[in-house]
Amino acid sequence: MLLLAMYGVKFSDKVAREELRDRLGLEVEDVVTVLQRDRLRWYGHVLRKGDSEWAKKCMDFWLKVLGLEHTPLPSSVIPTVD
Repeated sequence: MLLLAMYGVKFSDKVAREELRDRLGLEVEDVVTVLQRDRLRWYGHVLRKGDSEWAKKCMDFWLKVLGLEHTPLPSSVIPTVD
């Protein structure tokens, strides 16, 4: 609603979302891409936590249950998300 007001478009004008995105130059990210980026960000956040934190304990538990080993990577190898 704020974007509509900023660009002088009224809700009653019934402008299509696609047209508004084109006018404003906004790009829509794919849902899968957004979820992957956010999951990677969360994973990196949990990896940096201390071993006594509950999120880190839960992740380590499920890695053991699934038969996967958690080997810490050096900080120079961990990918960054923009």
